[in-house]
Amino acid sequence: MKHLLFAVFETNQYTKNVVNKLAENNINGTVLASTSLKHFMNELEDSDINFISLRHLSNLEKVNFEENTTFYALLEEEEIDSATAIIREETERFSKVRGGMFVLPVERYEGSF
Repeated sequence: MKHLLFAVFETNQYTKNVVNKLAENNINGTVLASTSLKHFMNELEDSDINFISLRHLSNLEKVNFEENTTFYALLEEEEIDSATAIIREETERFSKVRGGMFVLPVERYEGSF
């Protein structure tokens, strides 16, 4: 059975090390820049945007969100322990790089992962 590993890291100088170490160990996934809803809403309150519509998305580029790094990967069961151990080690159990992770079973998927 496949599993989805999902991890979010507060972006800092060590975050790249976490992602590089995963790649070095053949843990292939997707990395996205993200922000928390709390920071998103705080920045919107400080801007002149009163509500969000598709028309306002271009204005969001001007807002300076605090960035996180989101990593997710679809992994085989035997890869989970290795991937989570790397994340624990590289983040020093989320003290050097704050964030969190979780794993969910994936009953079905389609694609070429």
